[in-house]
Amino acid sequence: MEKKAVKSKVSVQWLGKSFDQEQLLKLAKASWTKEYKKKVGELVKAELYVKVEENKLYYVMNGTDGGSVVLPDAQ
Repeated sequence: MEKKAVKSKVSVQWLGKSFDQEQLLKLAKASWTKEYKKKVGELVKAELYVKVEENKLYYVMNGTDGGSVVLPDAQ
């Protein structure tokens, strides 16, 4: 029997802030393209980590390029 892909949606909420997976990826892509002078089309893999106590999103793109973004006020 063939396995079916599971669709999921992730949201992070704290202190009146709320970010979904798409918003977090958009923030990480913007930082990554600016920081590493890359094009979005070069992105193959994105790992995202939200550290709420620091109000930051950490990312690792394509397994090698890492950085962080201060999360904006409520979206």
